[in-house]
Amino acid sequence: MECREAKGYAMHEQPDEDLRDLLRQLRRDGRVLLQQEAELAKAELRDKSKGVVRSAALFGGAALLGLIAAGALTASAVLAIALIFPPWAAALIVATASALAAMLLALRGRQRLQTAMPLLPERAIASVQEDIEWVKHQTRSRRTSRGYAHG
Repeated sequence: MECREAKGYAMHEQPDEDLRDLLRQLRRDGRVLLQQEAELAKAELRDKSKGVVRSAALFGGAALLGLIAAGALTASAVLAIALIFPPWAAALIVATASALAAMLLALRGRQRLQTAMPLLPERAIASVQEDIEWVKHQTRSRRTSRGYAHG
């Protein structure tokens, strides 16, 4: 009879020990997992920020060429009105070419910016969500297996 009581006592203690071990392991693995997820998020943000910097450089180039175009258009208008000679035609060609180049750079910059947005670590977020689902699944399956053993 003592043997059965001892067995019964050991059977009641076993699930508690298993649960404690599981919680210790989850805490330990959770820290490592969070560190890995943080590193993933940093790397992803670093990659995305490079795209934003490139887009900003393209927009800067577009702005510079836009200023050149505005200056050339202004010069062509002044020359056309003041002199009414062919030099204005040259200024107009330069202004038109600058405006087209500015438009192309702006479109390219917008395209790159759209591919870099949003500035969220999407892969890291998805990975954390997967981890949460895995932990939930492990907890459910642990509870289910314990329920059948003692039910």
